[in-house]
Amino acid sequence: MTKEERQERDLPEGIVRRSGTPTLYMRFMVNGERVSLSTGETLVKRAVAVMEAKKVDIKKRQHTESLFSPVEREMLAEEREKVKVRKPTMTFREFAVLPDAATGFAGGEFWTRFATATYTVKGVPRLMMEFTRNRIKAMLGYAPLADAKLHQITGDLLTQYITYRKGQGWKPSTIRADHTVLKIVMKQAAAQGLIKAVPTENVPKRPSDSELGMPGIAMEIAEEDIYFSTPGLHPDLDLLASIMITTSLEPGTLARLDWKDVHFQGTGVSHDYIHGQCKKAATRERNRPMSPKVARLLRERWLAQGCPETGPVFPSCRLDQAGGPKGIGAFQKYHWAHLARIRRTVPGQRRFRAFRLYDFRHTYLTRYWQETKNMMGLMHVAGWTSLKQAKTYIHMNDAEYREADLAVFQKFAPTPAEATTGSRVAAD
Repeated sequence: MTKEERQERDLPEGIVRRSGTPTLYMRFMVNGERVSLSTGETLVKRAVAVMEAKKVDIKKRQHTESLFSPVEREMLAEEREKVKVRKPTMTFREFAVLPDAATGFAGGEFWTRFATATYTVKGVPRLMMEFTRNRIKAMLGYAPLADAKLHQITGDLLTQYITYRKGQGWKPSTIRADHTVLKIVMKQAAAQGLIKAVPTENVPKRPSDSELGMPGIAMEIAEEDIYFSTPGLHPDLDLLASIMITTSLEPGTLARLDWKDVHFQGTGVSHDYIHGQCKKAATRERNRPMSPKVARLLRERWLAQGCPETGPVFPSCRLDQAGGPKGIGAFQKYHWAHLARIRRTVPGQRRFRAFRLYDFRHTYLTRYWQETKNMMGLMHVAGWTSLKQAKTYIHMNDAEYREADLAVFQKFAPTPAEATTGSRVAAD
């Protein structure tokens, strides 16, 4: 079997590879509607994500159209016929200002679902249609995008538009909003058959923390004491950080921790453990024993919540005030606020070293290696598939390097005779 045949065999259902191009294509059927389009991606994982998103969009559109009256369906069919006529010459500007008979909003038939949808800003509901109108207006102010034919809009052009908006000094949140609506427009153009696939902007790979000068650190004992003893530490962060620094479990896993994964065996704290549900790799899902402190804190919280069988360990960090997702972002906010509190209130700590929430995991793994020098054990507690990541997580200081050198010197030190001759080879 050739390499190409193996690749074709291992592709997920619905994803196909065409000869002569690295781009993957999707073929599937949703409620009798057949789709055969390019995903615009060369990686299988991303192609599958594009295909699943396409299926969701089609199901939403089909559901919306099922609610239309016969008259509205006729109007929709007429609009689609007009679009088909304009397919060869339609520009982004023309597509974005098509009249929508259902809402009276200049923005095309696809804006119907935005007519009554709302979003919340600081607790105040706003119409999604108004938000979309403002973003479209901003896009039409960039002539290369506004005047480009839909099929000529490429990833390079999207990247140029984002760069243009950044150059105008707009906040990242505003640029992200533009980007979101731009993708919605292009998805609708693809759904109507005006383009084959949604172009993807050519965003460079995010640099690693080490490339950004933030390679991660292992906390000193004194730093740990200051962090946990300074008043004002949020109780949720206190518990999460305590678990991380004694188990090496990931912060995202702990932010979503459920009581069904916390096991109190009743035979002593050494037998109590947490089941980590991280799905990043097969080895990341693992059981980690609790320290006496963590077992006590978790048991107190469990009793205070009424001894639930299941449910979030950190319910206050599941949703924000507007009801949206919050999760690990809440802990990040508490962490940086506590670092600022330490520098502001603790004498002599105005330059207290900055470290990330993830560095609690670095700290445990570094301490584990320093105490055990057990490579296989390190792989297990970290949830790694190999030791390649050890160089990122294990942090040695100058004193430890000097001690290692001294140990080698003492073990392989030359005899007095060798020291006198200056050579380890005896003279004839």
